[in-house]
Amino acid sequence: MNPNLLTQQKLNQYQVTSIQTASREKLLMMLLDGSIRFMNAAKSHIQTGDFFEAHKNIIKAVNIVDELNTTLNMKYPISQDLRELYEFMHDWLIKADLEKSIQKVDDTLELMKDLRETWDQVIQMLQKEA
Repeated sequence: MNPNLLTQQKLNQYQVTSIQTASREKLLMMLLDGSIRFMNAAKSHIQTGDFFEAHKNIIKAVNIVDELNTTLNMKYPISQDLRELYEFMHDWLIKADLEKSIQKVDDTLELMKDLRETWDQVIQMLQKEA
């Protein structure tokens, strides 16, 4: 068996196990980090003119934003605000993809970074209280 294939299979299994055993908080941070990573990659690909790869990364970021939106627990007052933010991010990323706009990706990226920082602070506060 190809050693590279075996290594990739082990890595894939590790990633699946990491996701399956992660807390809700860790999963949230993984999603936020993933969306940031994909938007950064999309920007890079737009800059180099590789629009196909830019598109793929923007769609991955959109999929994460959609996942965050659809999993909101609407019994909390802040959920409606988050829903509106996620819908804006979704729409802005789609426009960024259509226009190949680094600025629109940047706008969304900054919002996502701010959201990640906020969630990180909330999680740290909750862990201190526990």
